[in-house]
This record gives sequence, structure tokens and C-alpha cells, in this order.
Amino acid sequence: MKRFFTILKAVALGLSISAVLLASGGAKCHSYRGWVTDSECGRAGASPSHTRAHVEQVLSRGGQVLFFVPATDELLPIADPVAALEHVGVETTIDAHVEIVIHKYTASAGQ
Repeated sequence: MKRFFTILKAVALGLSISAVLLASGGAKCHSYRGWVTDSECGRAGASPSHTRAHVEQVLSRGGQVLFFVPATDELLPIADPVAALEHVGVETTIDAHVEIVIHKYTASAGQ
């Protein structure tokens, strides 16, 4: 009987995960036009004068490589910053899979 309930829980979990993936459609692929920049320069790095050497210096100091989308005024993180370095200083188009993560926080009474 215990084994039956364990199997039933596994099936229920699998079905709920499938339902969530079907409802959300998974990660969507979007195309964005913009500029490779860094966390120090941000939006100001969206220009032909921005150099790869500067972005590499920012990376060596612990900064991030970002992608600036002027149409939406967004700075997006880049999963592979080394590959993005060859596009610094050039307006480019990227295809990105965007995953939306929603965190639900609850607080108990008195907090």
C-alpha cells in the first residue's frame, strides 16, 4: 500500500509539471536588437565607441557583460559573455530564450 501511494505521488507530480509546461509554453524565443555593454557603462556603452578591451577589463574586475535593448530600455544578462565580446561596439540582433521566474514569498502574522 505504501508503494502504491509513492507511485501515485510520482504520477501526480509528473502530471502537474506537464500541465505547467503546457500552460506556459516553456521558455519563449525572442529576437532583440541592441548593443553588448558592461555593468559599469550600462546604457552609455551602447555605441560604436565602446571597446572590447574596456569590457574585458570590467569582466576582470568582477563586472558583467550585458545586452542593452534600446526599444525597451532593458539591460539583459548574457549567459555566455566570452562569445558576446566579439560584438562589442556593433549594433546586433540576438535570439534569446527568456525564462520568467516568479518567486512567491509569504509572511507569517506579526512580521
